[in-house]
Amino acid sequence: MKDDDIIQEKEERVYKFGNSTVIVHIPQMTVAQKRKQLRKIYDTINEIARNCEKRGIDTSDWFYTDEEIKKMKNDPRYTFI
Repeated sequence: MKDDDIIQEKEERVYKFGNSTVIVHIPQMTVAQKRKQLRKIYDTINEIARNCEKRGIDTSDWFYTDEEIKKMKNDPRYTFI
């Protein structure tokens, strides 16, 4: 995949919660934009994990093992960008 390839088309999702309706707009994204957003998410998760570990909380089950990643890379259901 090239950085300027479209990886996600524009999408709108509608969720109903009782009497409330929530509309989520998902913009069209290129590979580069998606990668940037995922890095922000991963950085946030890693920061939360570091803070938890400082307080003695085990976060090892929050993350994939090397073996799990290896299996996912060989599974066509997953896309690594």
